[in-house]
Amino acid sequence: AGDLGDRHVPGGVRGGVAEHDPGGGYVAGLGVGGDGAERLAEEIARCTFGVVLDTSGSMDRTLLGKALGAIASYAEARDVPAARVVFCDAAPHDAGYVPVTEIAGRVRVHGRGGTVLQPGIDLLHRADDFPRGAPVLVITDGYCDTLRVRREHAYLIPQGRQLPFTPRGPVFRVR
Repeated sequence: AGDLGDRHVPGGVRGGVAEHDPGGGYVAGLGVGGDGAERLAEEIARCTFGVVLDTSGSMDRTLLGKALGAIASYAEARDVPAARVVFCDAAPHDAGYVPVTEIAGRVRVHGRGGTVLQPGIDLLHRADDFPRGAPVLVITDGYCDTLRVRREHAYLIPQGRQLPFTPRGPVFRVR
């Protein structure tokens, strides 16, 4: 599927800084001093990304499954504990931070109406809990509106499809 780039999402929240707690939280690792909570928040912010996933009626279930699997694989390979996910059809459906272990299997996809993705991108831009420097991955079948993404971003689209605009970020393809 390509690579959003290690410069965007470097190695994860491990190695003495913090470890993911299976209960859903984070616990300080060994050697984290009094400012550990602040350093932990910075590390988590540095190691996350947002996803705007097209869930319109034109996205077939096979493509949705591949897209969700790609998100989960990418995040797990980089020790990203959770990705900020917005499902988008005619309106955005904010799923919040979704643990990578749940992305591919247990996430309930919302939507299945028309395709307007810009409100989902705007939602991430405005979200107080989404780091300003975090990149965004837009996953669509290409049947979408013209998008303006004001931060590092990439697109994941089916092989053989085109976006209806000239993308500024890299475009990766899925078979």
